[in-house]
Amino acid sequence: MFINRKVSRHKLQGFTLLEIQIALVLLVLIMGVLFSALHLASKSWRVGQAQNEMIEEKRLVAEFLRAQISQITPLYWTDTRGSALIFRGSAESIRYVGKLPANRSSKTLSLMELILIEDTTKRRLELGYGRLDPNHSPFTSNDGEMKHTLVLDQIKQLKFEYYGQQKLGSGSPEWSEHWESKKQLPQLIKCQITLLNNKQWPEMFFPIHTMSTNGFQQFILQASTKHHRTGSTINNRGPDIEALF
Repeated sequence: MFINRKVSRHKLQGFTLLEIQIALVLLVLIMGVLFSALHLASKSWRVGQAQNEMIEEKRLVAEFLRAQISQITPLYWTDTRGSALIFRGSAESIRYVGKLPANRSSKTLSLMELILIEDTTKRRLELGYGRLDPNHSPFTSNDGEMKHTLVLDQIKQLKFEYYGQQKLGSGSPEWSEHWESKKQLPQLIKCQITLLNNKQWPEMFFPIHTMSTNGFQQFILQASTKHHRTGSTINNRGPDIEALF
């Protein structure tokens, strides 16, 4: 009987304070390891997501620029002083004739411009587009008549370069930060972009599918002004011009 009471009393005893403290310490250590693992996994996921978003942004911008530059149309604008190809390129802008993304399947042509806009410390690349006006020179600034849409922001530096012969018979083609030829388009356009976080994108090269005006269906925009010498109007292709719009 004495032995049974001793065993029963031993069974009623719980954990000691030391055992509880050891268990709590182990639990804290396990929770810390799990939290660190979850934090590391979450951080890795965020970094991977940011990398994927940056890669996707590069791809979208590159495809957009490729689509715009590849379909540049060699269109002449003519006035009493002569004819010139509607294409001007600088280190931070390209003005050309092309089609809007929504009008790729149509024959509607627009005056377009890829231009770097500077706003305090931030810069952004925008696409400007507007109606071709036979009575307004496409080489003069008419930004008030052009609509703009954002292509890429958070830009630190952007530069366009042009490869080709600006003058026929001028030797081998070469790279230049400005393109002012009145007769032909460049063969290649290079774009370099650096973002505000100092992430430099790889150089992008875009060929122009119509490198010269030879063998390409030509359009002529003629200003509807009167010739100073003869007094006759030179806008004798009105129906053809209107068909472009």
